[in-house]
Amino acid sequence: MSPETEEHAFFILAKNKIISEKLAAKLKDLKDMRNKIIHQYEIIDDAIVYYALTEEIPKDVEEFLNAIKKSF
Repeated sequence: MSPETEEHAFFILAKNKIISEKLAAKLKDLKDMRNKIIHQYEIIDDAIVYYALTEEIPKDVEEFLNAIKKSF
C-alpha cells in the first residue's frame, strides 16, 4: 500500500503495527507544525516551538527509530 500523502505514511505504519497510533498522530502533528512554520500559515509561538524541539520531538524521533528497528 502506497501512502496518498506524506502524513498517510504514518498511519500505514500504525495500521501494520510498526508504530503505535499515538506515535502516528504525534508525527502527523509534527509535520503540520513544520508546514505552519515554513509557510507561515499563522503566527508562531516561539516558546511552543522551542519546547517541541527540545522536549517532545527528540523523544518521538527516538520512539519512531526504535519501532522501525524492531520491525526488521
